[in-house]
Amino acid sequence: MIRRAGLAVAALGFALAAGAETKPREIPEDYRMAVSTASQRGIAMFMHDVSAARASDELMERKVFERDPRLEGWITELIADRMLVEVDFIGTEDGKPAILYRVEVPVGDSKPKFQALKPSLPLTESQQARWTARQLAAAELNKRKDLCARQYNSVVISPDPAPD
Repeated sequence: MIRRAGLAVAALGFALAAGAETKPREIPEDYRMAVSTASQRGIAMFMHDVSAARASDELMERKVFERDPRLEGWITELIADRMLVEVDFIGTEDGKPAILYRVEVPVGDSKPKFQALKPSLPLTESQQARWTARQLAAAELNKRKDLCARQYNSVVISPDPAPD
């Protein structure tokens, strides 16, 4: 048994070494734009998700989730000229969705900036569209019985101007 495991490890080592020497396959011309777009969107999703997680940690540290039952979720927005992602925590106030808390999450390791918004801010047209999209997607997920988890993080990214 040990000898077979040793042979398997040796074979794996040779396969990895052989794979390391081969060049990565070039992406066919017909797929380059789609692969580039998918890569850019994946990076954007990751950046927004990490920022939302860091902002949520900030609210947890301040015990906001425990103290404010109005909170329903968040939306994010990249503020490129300031090198940060703005995470707006939304809840219902006076029967309408409103931004109750904002956390500015800088790119890098700097500490996020927390703001309790008093008075709360109404959602812009773009924010309302993203919030509605998030709520509709969450409602559809909640109807499903075949999911791997009870709850998922969400990222809503405005569509880019590309025609696809």
